[in-house]
Amino acid sequence: KPTKAQERAIVTRGGTVLVSAGAGSGKTKVLTERLMGYIKDTENPADVDSFLVITFTNAAAGELKGRIMDELAAALAKDPQNKRLRRQSALCRKAQISTIHGFCSGILRENSQLAGISPDFKIMESDRAGSMKSSALERILEKHYEQIDKQHGFRLLADTVGAGRDDRGLSDAVLKLNEQMQSHARPEKWAKEQITLLHTRFSSVEETPCGKEILAGAKETVNFWKSCFEDIIIRMDGDEKLLNSCGVSFGEA
Repeated sequence: KPTKAQERAIVTRGGTVLVSAGAGSGKTKVLTERLMGYIKDTENPADVDSFLVITFTNAAAGELKGRIMDELAAALAKDPQNKRLRRQSALCRKAQISTIHGFCSGILRENSQLAGISPDFKIMESDRAGSMKSSALERILEKHYEQIDKQHGFRLLADTVGAGRDDRGLSDAVLKLNEQMQSHARPEKWAKEQITLLHTRFSSVEETPCGKEILAGAKETVNFWKSCFEDIIIRMDGDEKLLNSCGVSFGEA
């Protein structure tokens, strides 16, 4: 039986509904019952293939479609003469329940001629896409490294973000930034806005979110080593030989 909060999510109509819930909290069941509520509505029924349902994974899409078909089958078992339910059961196989990739690829295939692409295209697996992105970034960085003496900005970036035995830190930072950019509707516009903010909103690097984080980390490191040295000095007070040999140096420090 649904909880009160789940019941509200199932029956609320007439506007946008935002439901936030953790893993294993019954989101699929709630969504299934919400859709079934529209389908079985006696006054203003809706066809199951008139909905667009987007999920994060293919497995989730398959599970949701399977549950709706099970619900329709159970309803038909109770009312086998119901032509509407029988029709919905047939339409369910055509229902738009998929990932965003699946939905968009369907639109592209149906309009491949207008888009100027082959309808036989495939969606690249995430592992393959990640590998290609990393390879492309490696080639770009190599070109910049070849001209690093002429590119002061890139040299400064490499010396700070990419400091270490290799440029892995720089590569990771670029890939992370790219991932963050892709979460926005207009990635390039968002990036330009962030650059503008750096020049107009902050008077110094210490005021930026990144600068604050770096300073906080630096202060934490300094306090840690300060505590370590203070502990060493306290322990030296009880060691006359060590104090005679090193005490003056530590005292001066």
